[in-house]
Amino acid sequence: MDWVGRLQQAVASSDRLLLLASPESVTSDAVRSELHAFLARNPDFLRSGLLRVAMVVETPLPPFLEAVQWVDLTQRMGEGIETLCHSLDAT
Repeated sequence: MDWVGRLQQAVASSDRLLLLASPESVTSDAVRSELHAFLARNPDFLRSGLLRVAMVVETPLPPFLEAVQWVDLTQRMGEGIETLCHSLDAT
């Protein structure tokens, strides 16, 4: 199996997903495919907190991601990573 197949399989079987948001990632067909594979297994992702978004570059999010809890890494990376780690530990 190639690395793309292994990645897709890992995402599809993951309990959580962290999306690193950038203009490139939110328009990427590959990222969209991985995200849809995860969401197919976790349709209750908004209430479950299993999907997190880390904003690495200021990026408009697609409408369905606007309600997802996200962490801003664009200004203070260290503080943002700490906040992200605490939020992941809470789920």
